Amino acid sequence: MFSTFTCLGFALLTLNFALPTVGTGSVISITQSDFEDGSYIISEPGYYQLAEHIVFRPLFKESDLGDAAPELTMYPVEDQEKGTGKYSARAFSLGFFAAIVIQAEDVVLDLNGKNLSQSSIHAATQRFFALIELSSAPFPPRNGPANFGTSQFIPSRNVTIENGNLGLSSHHGIHGNLNQDITLRNLVISNFEVAGISLNQVSDLKVESVDIMDSRRDVPISGRLSQAIFGLQALSVHLNLNSKALSSETSELLMAQSALRKSVSTVLKQIYSGENVDNKLFATLTEGLPDGSFVGGILINPKVFVGDKL
Repeated sequence: MFSTFTCLGFALLTLNFALPTVGTGSVISITQSDFEDGSYIISEPGYYQLAEHIVFRPLFKESDLGDAAPELTMYPVEDQEKGTGKYSARAFSLGFFAAIVIQAEDVVLDLNGKNLSQSSIHAATQRFFALIELSSAPFPPRNGPANFGTSQFIPSRNVTIENGNLGLSSHHGIHGNLNQDITLRNLVISNFEVAGISLNQVSDLKVESVDIMDSRRDVPISGRLSQAIFGLQALSVHLNLNSKALSSETSELLMAQSALRKSVSTVLKQIYSGENVDNKLFATLTEGLPDGSFVGGILINPKVFVGDKL
């Protein structure tokens, strides 16, 4: 009934290719500590290089897996989103949607033979995700599964990503919209749940010596967990807005919130400790395969066509 993506190797795929002009120059080093507070955002031209293997697990503390508010585990905090905060509240409305966000022109991202991957615990809570996002938000205005804002959307242009491995991701290895002059080379992309590379309305794309293989087969949860997390986030907003209007309905909602938080917390603790998820509501229904509608190597759409039209 279910299939999985095993292996796809690309020697050379070129679409109206124009050679990037970025030189090596001075190297901007990226380390694990750069991800402690969230996504690493590249907003200036330059030559960026991984200095070590990276596992994305932002703002994580084991104590956050308790019953208090598991729906906010590894989620941008208010101070990061308001005022001059690093993360736009709209762009990051679904959480940390990428490990590295490239929102600039003339960028080389050299993985330097290193691995970039999402942690298993973050993959359980952040179900829309790309290891590398080629735009300032997951989708342009009026597109996608959420309101990502109507302010300036910044797609990257003249970007090279090369020389390394992209590992575990709950959605994509590389994702982008409205990009131009993109070169992907000498990469191995594996352990993704939807696509190794997914680009909407891209032009001047070159894919060279890229192996895409072994989509994920050990997903411990079903899509119901993410729906529970979104539901808890919405319920918290509702209860905060109506905190003074105590009623029998509010009391029932508080009890439901507490019960659901306890169940979600237990599941996250099991995933973090490497145990099997035993809650039948949230455990995998597909023997570890992704339960989304698509698994593939490279997905190129001629238009951005997710949600409303541009």
